[in-house]
Amino acid sequence: MVSTATPLHKASALGLNQDGLTPLHLASLMGNLEVLKELICLGKDLSSQGYIWETPLHCAAMMGKLEAMEELLGACPESAMSVTARDETPLHVAVIHNQFQAFKLLVEWVEKRDKLELINRKDYGGNTVLHLATSRRQYQACSMTCILSILVGDTEGINFQNC
Repeated sequence: MVSTATPLHKASALGLNQDGLTPLHLASLMGNLEVLKELICLGKDLSSQGYIWETPLHCAAMMGKLEAMEELLGACPESAMSVTARDETPLHVAVIHNQFQAFKLLVEWVEKRDKLELINRKDYGGNTVLHLATSRRQYQACSMTCILSILVGDTEGINFQNC
């Protein structure tokens, strides 16, 4: 009997790796758009979480894979609101991993969809993305976050505490 399963079909059947990541997570980490699109077409769970609750969008943001992020946001917009076990949104992850372009893409996405509350979301340590960007001296990210905080009306609130 001849197998008609491609390497992609075999990979998608494997399930989780030792880190709890699916082939969808791995395609997102690597920015492999061909595999990512195929897995999306196969109906793979775009909100699936690894062992520390990271979604494929968190993985793409961590590595700055912008095209993968756009695909994932288009196919699963609610993944922008997902959090890891440390309460980190994809915005937090982009800042933590010094991925300014990924952060910028997410901020623009958040702004267009009026989901500005994500800017003020705190992680497990009580840090918003502004706090993280400030502590890492990521001044471009700080500028964008401050402007959005003002738009949200948070001039005396969460993002301006401890700054």
